[in-house]
Amino acid sequence: MRDEVISVIIPTLNEEGSIASTIKELREGVVQKDTRLDVVVADGGSADGTKRLVKAGNARWVQAGRGRGTQLNAAVPSTEGAFLIFLHADTRLPVGFDRVVRSTLRDETVSLGAFRLKIDSNVCGIRLVEAVANLRSRLLGMPYGDQGFFIRRSTFDELGGFPDMPLMEDFQMARNAKRLGRVITAKQSAVTSGRRWEEFGVFRTTALNQIIVAGFYLGVPVETLNKWYRGATARSRRRE
Repeated sequence: MRDEVISVIIPTLNEEGSIASTIKELREGVVQKDTRLDVVVADGGSADGTKRLVKAGNARWVQAGRGRGTQLNAAVPSTEGAFLIFLHADTRLPVGFDRVVRSTLRDETVSLGAFRLKIDSNVCGIRLVEAVANLRSRLLGMPYGDQGFFIRRSTFDELGGFPDMPLMEDFQMARNAKRLGRVITAKQSAVTSGRRWEEFGVFRTTALNQIIVAGFYLGVPVETLNKWYRGATARSRRRE
């Protein structure tokens, strides 16, 4: 593994609307001359044009089982970098992300990093959602997965990868990482799509997220939490 190589792993499922621009902006965001970007897309069974767009963007394709944690874990063995970034397909990293990742992870006391959360929406209440999420991330060391996790490959291997869960895999990964070192939130922001807040509403989306987190803390099985989440989002779609 070489520390000038950063491997970016993107889980996808029917992401033809965003994946091309995500890959393009990743390449444009590199500022250090010696950084080499290794982009790997881990797909969970897309039926649209995702694969064609990934190939056109000169990224590598890994076919995996469905589920974000499963997809991310499946891609890691084929990566080349000493540093890994786990990036949602609808999230954009800041220009100079490579400098942030490399400088942060060279500190051996840091086990996991993430960027500040910025939501690409102006719906009422969304700035408060950002503020609370960033406060939690900074003070408690518990970022969301759509903030762009970054980690040393050696630390990822020591943790055993993402837990095999249908959801909350990012939450548990951050908890596990805290046992090995500090979880850091960078000053720079990752911009994530606001589509779920716009589709389901800020209050409804935030309330559902907090119910799932509380249930997880209280020991509700993740399979049950997943049924709650899928059921609630399906009901919201029917009401639209």
